[in-house]
Amino acid sequence: MSYTKKSCQNQIIIYNNMKIKTISVFAILVLIAMTLFAQEKFSGQWTINTAKSDFGGAPAFTMPASINLNQKNDSLLVEFNGADRNGQAYTASARYKLDGTVVEKTTVEGGKLKASMKWTGDHKGFIKSQEYFSSSDAGKVYRSVNETWKVAPDGTLTIQQNTRIADKPESNYIIKAVYQKQ
Repeated sequence: MSYTKKSCQNQIIIYNNMKIKTISVFAILVLIAMTLFAQEKFSGQWTINTAKSDFGGAPAFTMPASINLNQKNDSLLVEFNGADRNGQAYTASARYKLDGTVVEKTTVEGGKLKASMKWTGDHKGFIKSQEYFSSSDAGKVYRSVNETWKVAPDGTLTIQQNTRIADKPESNYIIKAVYQKQ
């Protein structure tokens, strides 16, 4: 079998194409692994560190004492445990799709809550949005809460919460809650 210059060039082209495909597949696998790693660091039991948190004038009960997160692919099950303003223990939970899909619930007061979570642009955190609707004045939003959740380099979960209360701007507050993974 004799090799011509043309057949050698074709072999080189085929080899280079296979090399490019192999590198491309490897790069895609690395990106998938990095995304899965970023997602997994949120799962677990988190407990508030009040010494590192700044409640911005809001009462400490505003943030839950602990949060249990269970992340599966592109959804997040969140369980909050804490005490209300009367010291009564509570547990609340919600499952969010991390694409911004809105979840609707009925509040303890009989009003409606619409909430959603989605990834931040860098996929290293979440943005949670909540609107609370009055039970007596249907359709009126009486409180809006926006949160950004990020895991810091020291391994703590930081939730930056910005709350706006309709008709009471003096009651608006910003909280930086810091949670330790247990």
